[in-house]
Amino acid sequence: NERYRPAFRRLAVGKPLVRMFSVLVLASLVGSPSERWDEAAINEYGDFATFRSIVDSETYQREVAPHRHAALEDFRLIALAKAA
Repeated sequence: NERYRPAFRRLAVGKPLVRMFSVLVLASLVGSPSERWDEAAINEYGDFATFRSIVDSETYQREVAPHRHAALEDFRLIALAKAA
């Protein structure tokens, strides 16, 4: 995470992206007891195409993704839409 976040931020500069929150996980109240999470984060992108343009870029694959894979044993990535 120490290398992933700065690398991601550099790539996302100027893109419609807002970090809504990033927190430490205290406990899992519902879910598999075998899953243990250290952190959770929610980012809001201007649109799904912006997200795809970041993670599908060669720069992301070369300079950012390796840090994510090194820092995270497991992760979940869930796309959400705001309710009207």
